[in-house]
Amino acid sequence: MANGVERHRELLQGFRNRYPVPVGTSPQSFADALKYLGAVKLAVATSFIPAHNELVRAFLASEGFDVLGIESLDTGMTSLEKAMLSPTQVFRHVRAVGRKYSTCDAVLITSSAWPTLTVIQALEDDLDKPVVSSSMGQIWWPLKELGIRADIKGYGKLLGTLS
Repeated sequence: MANGVERHRELLQGFRNRYPVPVGTSPQSFADALKYLGAVKLAVATSFIPAHNELVRAFLASEGFDVLGIESLDTGMTSLEKAMLSPTQVFRHVRAVGRKYSTCDAVLITSSAWPTLTVIQALEDDLDKPVVSSSMGQIWWPLKELGIRADIKGYGKLLGTLS
């Protein structure tokens, strides 16, 4: 996605044409997850710079989503430091974004480096709507594509759909 929407699609289609197995990307997996949950209007929490946020917005728009708002956690931290955020810091940022854009259908967290697995359920309980992270999409998508069923509770609505 860093090279734009069209380049992302070209690469993904190239891999799919070349390999006889399901092939996905992080952006494609979270887009599929959001569609599966029926979300259209999104609030997006990121750790990215404004230019990258605009690439995220363009990708989501190309997938049919309405991005109500996209908010970066602007801490002055380096990328490595942002990856070291505590689950509590991530929870607070995502909750603030979800509350700011409260008419959204779902909240998307696009930082794969953030510790989201342990906060997804608490965020959904607090915001009363689905919360999907890049990491969750990367876990859910291959399991769904391969038809693997699992009874996963306590990690949000998305993983709960696998049971």
